[in-house]
Amino acid sequence: MADDLLAAQWRERLSDRGRSGLSVRNWCISHNIPEHRYYYWQRKFSEGASAGSDTCVEWLALPNCPSPSASNLTVRVGSASIDIAPGFDAALLRAVVLALEASKC
Repeated sequence: MADDLLAAQWRERLSDRGRSGLSVRNWCISHNIPEHRYYYWQRKFSEGASAGSDTCVEWLALPNCPSPSASNLTVRVGSASIDIAPGFDAALLRAVVLALEASKC
């Protein structure tokens, strides 16, 4: 149980660092966390995802050129749907997807 809480805490920390826009080094300094510990957890989750853990992220390859008739794109993460229009804010989309991922869609 304690391991689950620690893992959840680190998932949130990794998401928070991504949303912050700070470099790993600066984020770790501002949160008084050793940089090597951050990278340990990042690697642990990355290896777990490639080993088929309980993560819920699936990537879909999109064609380079959008269809002329399609002006919007809908992204579904779990039960959430995100409508994306041309000129969207990529950083905001990344933050939303990371937040949904952290909530175990």
